[in-house]
This record gives sequence, C-alpha cells and structure tokens, in this order.
Amino acid sequence: MIEFEVPESLDADGYLFQYGKVNWFPEPTFALGIVRQLEVVDSAGEHESYVQVQFELRYPLDDDLDSVGSHSEWWFSGGGVSFESWLGSVERAKISNRLAAKVPRDFMIWQEIV
Repeated sequence: MIEFEVPESLDADGYLFQYGKVNWFPEPTFALGIVRQLEVVDSAGEHESYVQVQFELRYPLDDDLDSVGSHSEWWFSGGGVSFESWLGSVERAKISNRLAAKVPRDFMIWQEIV
C-alpha cells in the first residue's frame, strides 16, 4: 500500500474489493475489481469529492461463475482493521481459486471523481 496524506475523516482513504455478475456489457460478464478511494478537500479542508482508481478483471460468464453470486467489502484506514489483515482476507477469498484457472476477457484501469 502506498501511504498518502489524507484528511482525518474515516472514509478519506479506502479500498473496495468486489466481484459478481454484471449486466452492462453486450455479452454475459463476471467482474472482479479493486477500487482505491481517496478524499479530496478544498482549501478550507471541507469535503469536495473522492478520487477512485479502479482495477477490474472481466471474465466470460459461465455456469461456475454464475453460481458464485456477488460480494463487496470496504476497508478504511480509520476502521480498526489493519490493511495487511484485510488484504490477507481478500487474497484468501475462495473466488481466487475459481478464477485461477480462467482467462480474463479484459483488464481495465480507470480513474473517476465521485
């Protein structure tokens, strides 16, 4: 993890781990993604927006992945759980074993302000 100076609010620095079937592509797709979220404040220190950098692997949806369902979980720097502990649970997630034998269709990286 790269440390950044961020505001003191609980959701100023966070990660989201998520996966599941998505329906906004022409072909049936299963997506697994990690999002890094950083809060942006104005010169007075007031919340202005969040910057989110997203990494997403997209797989053709098959019966195996269709049966997985979906999952999402956030980690925030002020949440009481260490990043290393949270990341370890993400690395041990059962979905990793299922995806290890599959070939992703796409790998996308993008940034947006929300």
